[in-house]
Amino acid sequence: MKDERSRILDMLEQGTISADEALRLLEKFENNREAAADSHPQPEKEEPAAGSTPEPDNVRGDFNEGQAEEFEQEQRGGNRQGRPASMDEFLEDVRRDFTVFGSRFMEFMQTAVDKVKTFDIEKPFGEPVTFSQTFVKSAEGIEEIIADLSLGSLEIRVSDSEEFRAECEVKAYRAEDEEEAKREFVERFLFVTDGGKLRISSDRKITQVNIVLHVPEAQYHKLSVRLLSGAFRAEDELTADQIRVRAANGKIDAAGLHFKEAEFETANGTIRVRDAHGEKIEAETMNGKIDIDGMLKDIDARSVNGHVVVTTRDAEAYKIEAGAVSGAVEIYVPQDAGLNGEALSSLGRVDVRLHDVDRSQEQEQFLQKAVRFTKAGGNPDLPPLSVKGEAKTGTVIVGYIGK
Repeated sequence: MKDERSRILDMLEQGTISADEALRLLEKFENNREAAADSHPQPEKEEPAAGSTPEPDNVRGDFNEGQAEEFEQEQRGGNRQGRPASMDEFLEDVRRDFTVFGSRFMEFMQTAVDKVKTFDIEKPFGEPVTFSQTFVKSAEGIEEIIADLSLGSLEIRVSDSEEFRAECEVKAYRAEDEEEAKREFVERFLFVTDGGKLRISSDRKITQVNIVLHVPEAQYHKLSVRLLSGAFRAEDELTADQIRVRAANGKIDAAGLHFKEAEFETANGTIRVRDAHGEKIEAETMNGKIDIDGMLKDIDARSVNGHVVVTTRDAEAYKIEAGAVSGAVEIYVPQDAGLNGEALSSLGRVDVRLHDVDRSQEQEQFLQKAVRFTKAGGNPDLPPLSVKGEAKTGTVIVGYIGK
């Protein structure tokens, strides 16, 4: 049974079969084994001859030397390490199953991602008609920017102008010529101002629109961006009370943002936020690295498959939570901040590089490693910075900035 089970797990690990197929095979194998056991009942015991000594049920005269030694260990209640004879094998199977599940899940994720990446998004319907188009709107009274693109990227640049200008690079597919492509694009592309909002929208999935949006320097109330397939980029100290960027397939890269609340989410792509100033930021990706750095008071960053690095330079920060299923987690905090934190990992290491903290608890067990720590300091009128770093298969590091 063990050999058959190992063979199925090897096939799963090598990618020969899927996780569902492996589960079905294991279930079928177990059912067949039980059915075979039921159909072959044990032979009835022979009655001992008169005057002979009955043989114990679990001892037979045809034991070889190795079986006898194993029997003696079982009779003593365990092996030389004090565990039941099968405990080492059981733990090894659990460890292997956990590792295989994690690796196969990540391979499944990567396969799905690779299919998206290798899909000929540039030429799905043949050669495109390529042209440029510019749109301009007055910025007077505009407090919100809302963009929704089915295919294409968005880059925002802050300018000294008093108007919004969208420079569009367009690739139109299934168009007869450039004149027809331009006419259809202008009819379907939305670039309007209404009720204090600038709205940008392109819902045609066979027209790729890469936009460089120049915006006046101002304090905006809200920036909302939704991209189906394309990247987002912003620099030049864009300021908005609320920022929300969601991309299904594309990276997010921003620098110098000022906000009260920000939320970044992508299914496939990296999230990089540098030199940010804000109260609260949330970042989440299914596949990709997360890198957040700035004067931030509340950070929540999570990746299923990717490295997570978060840094706050604000001595008055009050919460950091970072997690990864497959990947390492790194958290960096100011040295003079008061701390109350924990670092946890299932299969990786826990490395708390804080030399002046009190370690209230350290745990080193199978599938669970944890360090809990505290430190007085910072502003006595504020609560200590709450820190939590958690990884399933990777290392968790907590350290001071620059160390």
